[in-house]
Amino acid sequence: MRQSLVAEFPSCDAKHIDGEHPERHRAGEVIRSYFGCLILFLLLWFSGVALHLPQTQRDLAIQTTKLLNQSQHDGVYDKIVVTFSGQEATLTGAVAREEEKLSLENIVRNQVCLRDDQPERNPVTAVHNLVEVNPAAAPHRNHVWLLVAVYGSQKRMEGVLKSPIQRLAFLEKIEKLRPAQDAAGRDRANQIIIDERAWPASDWDKTLANVPDFSARATAQQNHSLIAISTGDGQWQTFDPSASDAAIAHALAHAGVSERDVTLALNDFRIHQSAHTPNPPPP
Repeated sequence: MRQSLVAEFPSCDAKHIDGEHPERHRAGEVIRSYFGCLILFLLLWFSGVALHLPQTQRDLAIQTTKLLNQSQHDGVYDKIVVTFSGQEATLTGAVAREEEKLSLENIVRNQVCLRDDQPERNPVTAVHNLVEVNPAAAPHRNHVWLLVAVYGSQKRMEGVLKSPIQRLAFLEKIEKLRPAQDAAGRDRANQIIIDERAWPASDWDKTLANVPDFSARATAQQNHSLIAISTGDGQWQTFDPSASDAAIAHALAHAGVSERDVTLALNDFRIHQSAHTPNPPPP
């Protein structure tokens, strides 16, 4: 009897079985196809990143270095090392002042650009500023300083200024106060060097305006001689011929001027002073 029932309705079980498995099979195929496409996409994406990322890192490092080497920074960032991990920048090295460290981070965070579809976009996503504030380890920079020695009809000017414009203005001011005898004497008197990477004078306009009247003051001194110094802060300090090189160097210490620098600057002045100082009477 059982066999006859099965035999009479063979199509019921067969239909049920054959109708269920094709649906599962199609669902499995869709899932496998989806994951296959996803894996292929990820493989292509990672391959693109692997090929593109090193070039992006190099381009970012090059562009950042170009920015930091621009002349307006005066070599402040010469000892800075910039590395990139992806689009994150790490800064190491040393600067002399805290404001230079902050300015450095601002440049990297806001000014780096690449030549892509959005050249105005800064691709740097993070900045890790590990730069040390250490003047001893930072690039050396001269300070502005001036020394004027007037002796007899001659004068000599030594020091460091940041620009040719400053030097020209200073020489013109001195020439008005103490004219040279001729062009050769005027050129010989000027020993001021230009260092565009020097620290800027804290108050150059006031320094220029307050240049002492050398003619009037030197006349009152022994052998018509006088020494005047400034560190570009708007102030001048004068010394009579008896002042030692050490004392003058001490007054210029903030500008990093050594006693040897002063001795070299005053060599002709001291020779003139020695030649025009009366010998003491014999005992």
